[in-house]
Amino acid sequence: AAAAPRCAASEAAAVAAAAAASGAASSLLARRLLQRELLYFETTEAMIGDAGTVAAVVCGDALTVRRLHVTVELQGTHTRGMTVCDLRAFSHPPDKPQLPPNADVVTDIDAAALKAVFSRFVLDAG
Repeated sequence: AAAAPRCAASEAAAVAAAAAASGAASSLLARRLLQRELLYFETTEAMIGDAGTVAAVVCGDALTVRRLHVTVELQGTHTRGMTVCDLRAFSHPPDKPQLPPNADVVTDIDAAALKAVFSRFVLDAG
């Protein structure tokens, strides 16, 4: 599955500036969430999380979606609790045969488009 849209530290600084300028509650919340991500994980990037999911629904053309079979592995040593998609072109015994697709899976995103939607509807909301 595709990674969530990420926001670089410089973009997070822009979020903070926009939040301070607008004073909108949504902008202030966005700033706090992004700053928390940067500080807590000691990183230079932060995910916009659920806001990215909402932006993806609003801006569906920014997604590349494939129909795949999805399973949640509950017994695996290396994949316990992970969502598993079978991307093989084919399978051979003794492997289990591929199962029919049961979910739409986002495999790529237009991060710039999703950031623009996030900025427009969250940061500029007032």
